[in-house]
Amino acid sequence: MDAEAHRLFDRWVIVPFSALRQLPNGDGAFAALAIAFGLYERYIISQIHKRGGSADAKERNNEASMDFGGAVSPEDFESFWDMYRVGVQHYFHPKHFTKGKDKTRWCWDISENKGYTGHPKVIQTEADLFIITIDPWLFVEHTLNRWYQHPELMNELSATTFGRIQERHDAPRPVPPAPVHSILQATGTGDAIFSQTGGTGICPPKP
Repeated sequence: MDAEAHRLFDRWVIVPFSALRQLPNGDGAFAALAIAFGLYERYIISQIHKRGGSADAKERNNEASMDFGGAVSPEDFESFWDMYRVGVQHYFHPKHFTKGKDKTRWCWDISENKGYTGHPKVIQTEADLFIITIDPWLFVEHTLNRWYQHPELMNELSATTFGRIQERHDAPRPVPPAPVHSILQATGTGDAIFSQTGGTGICPPKP
């Protein structure tokens, strides 16, 4: 990422994230996830493209599983991606559903509470009920860290090279006062800046 792309990344990504993070009660989480999913997909596809791979769903899921150190299986990441990424990007809300083939119920749960992680976890709570959990801000932090670790990938995909601002004013712009981790992750103990007392989620009703 050259100096200009880095400057634009800060303006278009870090500044909005830092503003969303300041909203009380975790109200910026859905908007933050909407941004993060695009950035994470761009990162994963860029990694695959760099080594000459095929960016189909199977390879994407395998790449994400490796990116999270195997903490999430390719199959579980696929379920997460379909529920969260497709839901949020298309409907600004994760999906919940009952599978027609086996009648299992699938639902989502996001929170900053202890036990929630930056990678998706599939938890079976009943014989027919599966919950996919995630800490949205830890996922955001993971995504941003990947881009800071691999800035050379920013223009890896020729169709999505970074844009330019043709006309801009010389007025000062807001700049985050601290590094990414201190904006999104509050303290050294892992507590969030605005910790939530509960989670947000919904499950399909029992038949």
